[in-house]
Amino acid sequence: MKPINVGLLGIGTVGGGTFTVLKRNAEEITRRAGRPIVITTVADKNLELARKVTGGDVKLTDDAFAVVADPEIDIVVELIGGYGVAKELCLLYTSDAADEEGRGSSVGPLILKKKM
Repeated sequence: MKPINVGLLGIGTVGGGTFTVLKRNAEEITRRAGRPIVITTVADKNLELARKVTGGDVKLTDDAFAVVADPEIDIVVELIGGYGVAKELCLLYTSDAADEEGRGSSVGPLILKKKM
């Protein structure tokens, strides 16, 4: 079965922890979900930090908008924080998702599911 591809926006304290937990528990997550859930792309302005945290095991970019637009990404996890770019990314995604699927927006650290 095709893995669920995750795009992670932000690899700071929370994003790094999320990456580590998903990687460390990949086998159990796959067992429970019935298929792998894999972070395939990480977006962060600090690519050096992103390389250090991920070990270079995923695609890295400093363009979070590219992750949101990537058709290969099934779920986007927004962990940038703040009200600037993070809000813009979420509004962009949720407006597109609402147009396509009739969904509204969410609040807080966001996990945004794309149409699969």
